Amino acid sequence: MFLRQIEPPVNEPVTLDEAKLHLKIDIDDDNELIEALITASRQAVEKYLRRSIMPQTWELVTDYDNGVVLPYPPVLEIVSVATNGHLIDPDKYHLIGENYLKISSFLYRNLVITYQAGYEEVPGGIKLGILMLIAHLYENRAGEPTEVKYNAQVLAGVGLPPTIISILYPYRVVSF
Repeated sequence: MFLRQIEPPVNEPVTLDEAKLHLKIDIDDDNELIEALITASRQAVEKYLRRSIMPQTWELVTDYDNGVVLPYPPVLEIVSVATNGHLIDPDKYHLIGENYLKISSFLYRNLVITYQAGYEEVPGGIKLGILMLIAHLYENRAGEPTEVKYNAQVLAGVGLPPTIISILYPYRVVSF
């Protein structure tokens, strides 16, 4: 299985004005930094949640057996499904739930699925988690947290403060 992002999001889930309001900043000196933190925070939250937050296009190359779970949901649209360079008729596949692609056929090899994923409207909890992460990163620009309360999580590869994790966790894609 091979996954790659073909088109990144055009917009961010949080505007510069929203971030500055949350940070209680009314000057423009740090605008570039804050914009970079918005993007970095969205990317970190997407990685933790295993979800696309803003609309973006993905390409998955896999072999088809009985169904395909598309990474980084929610899937907004299946752009195309092809095998060995030939497009499969859209009438032969459909999306079940937010990320399960069912194809009405047997076995395909070298299946290439192009799809758009992301929220049409970002849930409030995800937006709040991003704003809190922006504030955390802004206050800890040197890259080191001011407290060591969550070192176990950092060592475990989570890397987000516990409060942000508790806000984001209900949205996380959990693999079984």
